[in-house]
Amino acid sequence: MGTSTNYKAPTSPPWSGFKNIVTRVARNGSPDSESAQNIVRKYIAVNGGARNFSSTGGSIGVQRAGQAVARNLGGFVRSVSSIGLRNTLEQMGLDFEGRPVSEVITRLLDYLGGPASSIDEVDARNALSDLRDELFRDVQSLEDMERILDERSDGEMLDGLLTNFFGLYLYHQFYRVFYDRLINRVGQVQAESFLEGIKDYIQSTLRNRTVTRNIGTIDWNGEEGQQLAQNIFLETLTVFGG
Repeated sequence: MGTSTNYKAPTSPPWSGFKNIVTRVARNGSPDSESAQNIVRKYIAVNGGARNFSSTGGSIGVQRAGQAVARNLGGFVRSVSSIGLRNTLEQMGLDFEGRPVSEVITRLLDYLGGPASSIDEVDARNALSDLRDELFRDVQSLEDMERILDERSDGEMLDGLLTNFFGLYLYHQFYRVFYDRLINRVGQVQAESFLEGIKDYIQSTLRNRTVTRNIGTIDWNGEEGQQLAQNIFLETLTVFGG
């Protein structure tokens, strides 16, 4: 998938101070949990807070690609639960007969991820790619895929799946904003260790999240799906404060 290079983060006073903090912590490589918590919270804060970040994209200009992909993913999982994987793939126009399961997964990723013509769309596709690797790492057949998806189709499990996606989306935004800066200032080894530590913190924090909402059958292609995706993104950000 790749990532956007040479991205320049905002230069307002809050951002300038925050970038200095990130660089200072990254010099030590992987951050401890307290430092990671502080950095993720401040990252959301300098983007205007969780509500502003989830609705307008904050100062890094998110264009809601993540929410669009989350809606695609939610609708896909519910369809598999309702009519099965093969029928769902047929309705999507994805050819799967006689193809290796790895190729089917790649085609599915392209379909759900949409275009990658903007930096925000690249972030969303990278997050979906990471989620694919987590879900389908050991699959050998379409039956394996269907079992995994069906297990995650009930309301609370689907809420958790989409929350996990939004956590990865948040991470890839952060990665894109800081990667080049950190490579130039602290070196590749320290930068990549630090960024991996941020990812681990985000994912471990969301694994400990208590899901209180059971998602029922909704129209993922309509306003209800759009509002639900935005709400889950907001609640994901709220877990970290800011």
